Amino acid sequence: MRGRSVVVGARNGHLVARPLSGRGQLLAPDPGLSGAACAEVDPELFFPEPGDWRSSHLAKGICAVCPVKDLCLAGALERNEHFGIFGGLSPKERDELRRSGARKGAAA
Repeated sequence: MRGRSVVVGARNGHLVARPLSGRGQLLAPDPGLSGAACAEVDPELFFPEPGDWRSSHLAKGICAVCPVKDLCLAGALERNEHFGIFGGLSPKERDELRRSGARKGAAA
């Protein structure tokens, strides 16, 4: 089951995934993100299996109305999250955001 993950703990009020290889660090929930729209939703929705577009779309819809979406995304970018929907973006979208930011920074 290489490349798969399991939800194992919480960071900044969101459940996070850790690779089954055992790598990853768990932190306590951060009360600074209280009021997150995902707090009352099944956390598995935010960790869809590859190709599960329905769950991804539903999770992103919840993020779209979340009052702490920007903080959530900033935290995921800072921690370099490799799994899950954070701040309305998938890991691939977060990687693209990082790359586009790096290109803009290099051009400035």
